[in-house]
Amino acid sequence: MPAGTGYTVTAGKSGYNSGNITNVAVTANIITSGINIALTTAPADDSSGYTPARTITVTESGSNLFSGSKGGIQAQANMGNAFSDSVEVKVTNADEGSFGLSSGSEVYPFDISLYRRGTNTKLQPREGYAVTISLPVPDELLDRKEQISVVHKSEGGRVTTLASRLEQKNHVWYLIFEATDFSPYALVVSNTVPGNEPADVPAGVPYYLDADGSQVFIGFAANSKYIAPSGVTVLFMENSQSFTDVSGHWAEEYINFVAEREIFAGTGPNTFSPETGMTRAMFATVVGRLYERSYGKIKSSAIHSFNDCDYADYYGKYVDWCAENGIIEGVGASQFAPGRAITREEMAAILYRFTDFLGALPGDAASELHYPDSASISGWAQRAALYCQTTGIISGRSGGLFAPQETASRAEVAAIVQRLVEMVMK
Repeated sequence: MPAGTGYTVTAGKSGYNSGNITNVAVTANIITSGINIALTTAPADDSSGYTPARTITVTESGSNLFSGSKGGIQAQANMGNAFSDSVEVKVTNADEGSFGLSSGSEVYPFDISLYRRGTNTKLQPREGYAVTISLPVPDELLDRKEQISVVHKSEGGRVTTLASRLEQKNHVWYLIFEATDFSPYALVVSNTVPGNEPADVPAGVPYYLDADGSQVFIGFAANSKYIAPSGVTVLFMENSQSFTDVSGHWAEEYINFVAEREIFAGTGPNTFSPETGMTRAMFATVVGRLYERSYGKIKSSAIHSFNDCDYADYYGKYVDWCAENGIIEGVGASQFAPGRAITREEMAAILYRFTDFLGALPGDAASELHYPDSASISGWAQRAALYCQTTGIISGRSGGLFAPQETASRAEVAAIVQRLVEMVMK
């Protein structure tokens, strides 16, 4: 045995029987300088269709977060179905600024990447398959392990909190989750006590300066957390707006929320016009502004989806962006009808697609509509209405009616946007 290297070999039944033969899986753990490389020999697939999960070789090269952990990083997958090649996992450091969450949380970034074994060719599992990752909780975070969540940032810049669980194995605590994409991740330790903001959270709304030095107030900011573009420096300041026509209005709080983040602009000097209807162009703009203030500026496109839009107007680039990303659809014949008032079911569909685009759809959506007027909801909007019913993002009107073909006011949309932001930032 070479000096400084320890070997532990364990063998046991896999719990899988094929006829009269009990298959046995043997796992060897080679522990070197805190790095755990797990190699598993598992029974071959059989005609019953059973395919055992197999351990993937993990190579850790430079991740300071886990280098001193007592346990090693582990990865398992249904190798025969998820991959066509032998693979290995590398865990390395990542840029802390790339997540831009909140001053109320501690962010510990790292990168998980899959490679064809022995090469620099990155891989992803086949669609529908995932790799189960087990991360040892770093020693310095053990006393706050219940406050840790796993966050993933996609290539498109979307930040998603993944479902994870804590499990103790051989006296080592692991955080376990399913990974389907391989790019930057982070452990996030929330320092927020429910109902109380941490003392070090600055007052005001988070913002950053763009390339022109202009202030950009962050759209996805709530619950002492925010999502900001990569590489920006986030500051805080009060940005309250004064409208003469919202005092005492039922939506005053919601209007202040969207106005201080500058997702909505006023309709005139010191006026918001809360009861004015929201057009389809206005709603596409709200969605686009909300996105770009957290993920980066949306640029004008040279290719246009509709022939009835003024692409030099305030809404032009947002309609293009929403269409390109499958968030909005036209009304037929390459028409968008930008000036028409948006219906509640159209709004629901756009919100559903936008939330799906962000990777933030709830995993426990209702399967049956309970609105008294469910039968009047168009077939193409049924799934979106289920999403609204599950999340409460669009509340029913008098008598709990969904009122699918009725239009929405600016006040109603302000309330919907705040609920959406708060749901995403939970």
